[in-house]
Amino acid sequence: MSQTLMDRIFRTREAIIRFVKRYEHVFLFAVRLLCGLVLYNIVMRIGAPRAEVAFVMKFPFLIILLALSFAVLPINASYTLVVLLIGVQLSPNLELTAIVTLALLAILLLYTRLAPRESVFILATLAAYYFKIPYLIPIVAGLYYSLTCVVPITVGVFLWSSIPAVHSLMAAGAQNQAAASVSVETFSATLTAVKAALTTNQQWIFTAFIFAMAVLVVYAVARLSINHSKDIAIGMGALVIFFGSIISSIVIRTNENIFFVLLMTLLSAGLAEAVKFFDAVLNYQRAERVEFQDEENYYYVKIIPKVILPPRRRDVRRIRSRSEYDED
Repeated sequence: MSQTLMDRIFRTREAIIRFVKRYEHVFLFAVRLLCGLVLYNIVMRIGAPRAEVAFVMKFPFLIILLALSFAVLPINASYTLVVLLIGVQLSPNLELTAIVTLALLAILLLYTRLAPRESVFILATLAAYYFKIPYLIPIVAGLYYSLTCVVPITVGVFLWSSIPAVHSLMAAGAQNQAAASVSVETFSATLTAVKAALTTNQQWIFTAFIFAMAVLVVYAVARLSINHSKDIAIGMGALVIFFGSIISSIVIRTNENIFFVLLMTLLSAGLAEAVKFFDAVLNYQRAERVEFQDEENYYYVKIIPKVILPPRRRDVRRIRSRSEYDED
């Protein structure tokens, strides 16, 4: 790639970064609004297993209003609203409503309030599944966050995988409306059915384990003191996800399309590279190691300068008027 083309790419990158920073609040609002649209689109379909788009098409303004609330409300308030809406969606089955609502409230109170920054990965995982790029989440988490992100990613995988089980339980409850009153027996039977539906689905367990291994590998490799460590980490994470998905499909015998898995893995790795490109571009040709000491410690520091293009030189030319020529 020629130097002129590289300069153009870097200058375009800097222009985009300056534009985003200039309108940072607008972009953050737009991102949160998009996340709200995706999240409430998923929530509004939980109680309607067969109506894929019916509810959204009937009440589009309600989805937009909820998405706006997600964009302006604090994240914990949005989580609480999501839990309430899920409870309303499952209200035809009171036993299932109680079990799911209590489980979501436990996640809200025991985790999201204690780790609000990392709990965003719960929503990010759901949104990534919605856009068919779930493999992006463990790679980005390993690049820029700590290993504790495994917990919210696992919760996100679990919640997404639970939606078909909730649909089947809702359908079974609709066919079995003879016992309309809530009792200990019906609650126990529903709890047993929920356990059976989740434990028989082993795919989410394998997926959560693969994502955890990908986060671990990317986190470890990205922090090595080698050139292009983050690029290597992205590649290693993509390999872990791809081969892990193949092994899990063989073990639990799922009809997973290997070509689709490969395509999504490459797309996720490419998006992770784009995130890294806009985060920082390093000039490894000028990397150097510095050694220094103080009274207590001896330090080895590796310095890799960022690629910073010099400002464009502007040639200012003075145009003389005809009167000035006449004076000469």
